[in-house]
This record gives sequence, C-alpha cells and structure tokens, in this order.
Amino acid sequence: MFTGMVRDQILNIYTLGLQRVRQFGVIFAGLSFLVACLERETKIRDEVNTSFSIEKDAKGVKIEK
Repeated sequence: MFTGMVRDQILNIYTLGLQRVRQFGVIFAGLSFLVACLERETKIRDEVNTSFSIEKDAKGVKIEK
C-alpha cells in the first residue's frame, strides 16, 4: 500500500503510540496497586440488626411477621 519513507513514518508513529499506551497502562496499574495497598480494612457486621430478617422460635421453627 505505502512504500518507502511514508511507510516507515507510519510504522514509527504506530510504534510510538503503542509504547505510550503501554507506559500509561503500567503507570495506571502501579498507582492502582499502591492505592489498594494503602486502603484501610473496613470491619463488617456479623449480626443482622433489622426487623426484616426471618426469626425463629425456641424450637427452630420460622416465624412470619
């Protein structure tokens, strides 16, 4: 399709573009990893404190509200 100098320029621009995309991808992944490492752990509840849960009586039978 293209020959000579035009072809070389197109390949050079394409190669530089791919390198730039790769560089930004590595930077973004590295920053994301660092932010994830610095993130604090959030303690979650292990009990449900709402009136919307299904309750059981002393025998283990479900009680509908």
